Amino acid sequence: MFALSVSGSFAFLVSCHSSQQKNQAGDNTADTTLVKMNVKVSDTLSARVNTFLNTYYQLKDAFVKSDTTAADEAAGNLLQNAQAISLNELQSDTARYNKAHESLVSLSGEIAGLLGEKTILGKRREFQMISDITYDLITSTGLKGQKVYRDFCPMFNDGNGAYWLSSIQRINNPYYGDEMLGCGEISKTLQF
Repeated sequence: MFALSVSGSFAFLVSCHSSQQKNQAGDNTADTTLVKMNVKVSDTLSARVNTFLNTYYQLKDAFVKSDTTAADEAAGNLLQNAQAISLNELQSDTARYNKAHESLVSLSGEIAGLLGEKTILGKRREFQMISDITYDLITSTGLKGQKVYRDFCPMFNDGNGAYWLSSIQRINNPYYGDEMLGCGEISKTLQF
């Protein structure tokens, strides 16, 4: 049993290490993860979603630093910015409206869950859900002139992995902070 556990841990570390090498080596090559997002969005909605996304990045950065106080502050601001997003202009596109509306409703619950968690691990688990929902939100509402990196950590969530969003190409893992800061890889680059 011990040998199986050690070999499993080794496989995760190798996976993470190879992701780091791939990410560092890929800086001078063409971005094969690039997806151009052609989503029509007004300046007003794009600005609100962009403000929300910038607050999301602050939350991510708090987890990179393993700072629960800063994470709680950013989560409170994230909730306010989510509530400020009006989807009125999307009502003529039922599919986009429904996906964005569902994302905003889910975000409120997950952010409240994060604020209620007492441990950094519990908060990071809620952040995983917030990251997935934020991805759904921005792909349904759209942005203007933004590049968003969807990064992946293969080790978090009992080895099932977890995604997060970033405004920079460098991997700064919010799920492990200083323990494994560079663990992960870019899975998709969204160009709005």
